[in-house]
Formats: sequence, structure tokens, C-alpha cells
Amino acid sequence: VQETCDTTYRVFDFGRGREVHLAQAQACLERIPRPRPPRQQPLSAPGSQAITTASPFHFEQVRLAAGARQGLPGPGPWVVVVFDGVAELQTADGVVSLRPGQAGVVPACAAEAALEASANAAFGWARPLGSLG
Repeated sequence: VQETCDTTYRVFDFGRGREVHLAQAQACLERIPRPRPPRQQPLSAPGSQAITTASPFHFEQVRLAAGARQGLPGPGPWVVVVFDGVAELQTADGVVSLRPGQAGVVPACAAEAALEASANAAFGWARPLGSLG
């Protein structure tokens, strides 16, 4: 934002060699504390392990044996990331196979979703704390 003023604080110079004024620019910012969403009791799946507790997201790690199926504990939105093995993310709209390093998103409008391991699998799922039911 630029306003009529005789002062300019340059925060980036695009490699032109001019002086930058990071401390001055930061000092003039109006700092308005944002309210944090209330902490709610996270929904957890049997055998899951919470990975984060000091985050705006609830993130759990879950392990499934080959052939096992686990429903996501509550409505979306969810992000599912496979760490090891192969898992199928199943929703009413279809099935997506996920391998290590791949992620799937379950939107808030999905009534329910589940993961089924086609080989022993370890995965994580996360959702914003404000969305917990």
C-alpha cells in the first residue's frame, strides 16, 4: 500500500543495489492480534497418534495392515498424505490410490471418506481445528 508521504521504506529491491529498510518498515506496521480458534477436542481414530498439538491443524499418524479399512473420523475438510505403503482414499465420488509422498484432499462437502490399505501403510491426516465437529 502506498500513501501520499515523503517517506518510503523499501522492503525488496529486485537486485538493483538500493538500500532496503526492513526494520523501519516492520516498526510502522499496525499489529492487530488475530483471535485463535477455540481448541476443541480432536476426533481421533483407534490406533492413531497425534503428531501436532500446537498448530491450527490437528494432524495424526495412522498405520493400517494390508486389507484394513479406516474411516476418517468426521466430516471434511481433510488432507491425507501417505508415508509408507499404498492406500486407497475412498469417497462417494470414487477411489484414488495413493503411494508414499502423494496426498489426497477430502472436501468439506464429502459426507464420509475412508482409507483402505492394499499393503501395510502409514499415513497422516490433517484438518483445521476450527472444523472439528
